[in-house]
Amino acid sequence: MSQGDSNPAAIPHAAEDIQGDDRWMSQHNRFVLDCKDKEPDVLFVGDSMVQLMQQYEIWRELFSPLHALNFGIGGDTTRHVLWRLKNGELENIKPKVIVVWVGTNNHENTAEEVAGGIEAIVQLINTRQPQAKIIVLGKAAASKYSFSEIMRLEQGSVNWSIGTYPDDTPATTRLFTGKMSRITMKSPDGLRKSYT
Repeated sequence: MSQGDSNPAAIPHAAEDIQGDDRWMSQHNRFVLDCKDKEPDVLFVGDSMVQLMQQYEIWRELFSPLHALNFGIGGDTTRHVLWRLKNGELENIKPKVIVVWVGTNNHENTAEEVAGGIEAIVQLINTRQPQAKIIVLGKAAASKYSFSEIMRLEQGSVNWSIGTYPDDTPATTRLFTGKMSRITMKSPDGLRKSYT
């Protein structure tokens, strides 16, 4: 599914410095330093959905006691997360669980490409952190007030594609958020797929 080099969402790429202040690279470098200084049991990696989790009480109550690290950067795509993970964010740590939540910002990619980018992330994590259980969170379903119907269908397509990973993908759990069911998902063509 990842389509190798032909899938633009699965090719690692550093984010462009749009603000001109080296903000993205500074955050990445801070994460790499955290890997040298801390011993997380849980690592969260992804885009702003992950980054913003630290602002809520649930982070302090549930995840801080687990020595969790939050490696979320707003605006990141699957390409950016792949680049970060290949360039130090998986070194010097041995988390028990790695949570991946990314894909919302892959506006220029098809659902299949985004799912392939997420699959590439999972494969990289499995290679570099074989002891870790991986939890992949699906793209959040948008409300009718924030995105068009087309965007909601696209997100459903990404979640459907993520759900079709081969059964032999080691140590990976897929959870789907928003309006998608955790147990049964409906594909864009109306078929249902159940997960146990």
